Amino acid sequence: CYISNQYLSAAKHQISKAIPTTSRQTTPSTGFVYYTVAGQRPNRDYEQYLYNQLSNLGLSWWYPYAVAQIFQESRWNPNSTNGKDHGICQFKGVYFAGRAKAYAGMNNADIWNPYDSLKVYAYYIKAVLASHGNDVNKTLSFYICGDDSNWNQDYINRVLNWYNQLKA
Repeated sequence: CYISNQYLSAAKHQISKAIPTTSRQTTPSTGFVYYTVAGQRPNRDYEQYLYNQLSNLGLSWWYPYAVAQIFQESRWNPNSTNGKDHGICQFKGVYFAGRAKAYAGMNNADIWNPYDSLKVYAYYIKAVLASHGNDVNKTLSFYICGDDSNWNQDYINRVLNWYNQLKA
């Protein structure tokens, strides 16, 4: 097998998890899997609920990324906060109600209720994925930065590190 020099570079690049192919995204999941991340088990009820929400939206392929991302955000702790980001998905408090209503149709969502937050997460991530061509890296960066003018490779790497450590 030969590779043209035009595709080679002397620069070193950090290898990240490959973006799923379109066929993977549209292929139904073979079933729910409980994960362990860095030796820790997320709350099984929360994990099953998240999977169901994503599956109902046709995003079962995103589920392992979501497990890793929520581990990065809160270690699956629904009481997690850093003062401005709250709950299991670490939504910014000032935006949560608007996102709950706009994306999930929820008028009285509670940021501290993990089921409300996970449902809002599923609907919000669907919109972010759609607006970023289902690109994993762009979606992760947008989630943490809130816009496309910033890029957060460190956050992407941390989430993908957890993704690579998932164990069924």
